[in-house]
Amino acid sequence: MIKTAVAGLALLALIPSVSFAGGGHDHSHGGMATVPEGEAAPTLALDASPDTMSGYNLHLMVENFTFSPERTGVESDAVEGHAHLYVNGDKVGRVYGTWVYLSGEMLPEAENTVRVTLNDNMHRDWAADGAIVEAEVVLPGGTMSAGHDHGAHQGHKSN
Repeated sequence: MIKTAVAGLALLALIPSVSFAGGGHDHSHGGMATVPEGEAAPTLALDASPDTMSGYNLHLMVENFTFSPERTGVESDAVEGHAHLYVNGDKVGRVYGTWVYLSGEMLPEAENTVRVTLNDNMHRDWAADGAIVEAEVVLPGGTMSAGHDHGAHQGHKSN
């Protein structure tokens, strides 16, 4: 697996529930958020499907977790927050809902590892049983044309 910087991301479409960071800078504030006693641990699985025009639509399938973009930066005891989106090891943005569009330009390598973590309102990774709640999927790179399935792989569930 080759790790590269994703610079100058060109997005063909941007849905309102995503905030993208330039240059691959990791804006996480470090540390882990642990699930409060008595609460169910959040889970995350990914499913990527080719978009009808180009790129991929990534579905974040979460359980026991609430997206709360209006509370980013606010401490909370609830299992809530947002997701961080990484491509080939570089953080490319935050996700505030269950769907995100990935343009072909976001996937510069022949094979690209897309990883998503669930994060609390203070940007800490959610952890269950000491493991970060995350999932990843490997996608072929480049821009796809409508109607061509380039073999998107269903993501791996973690925690």
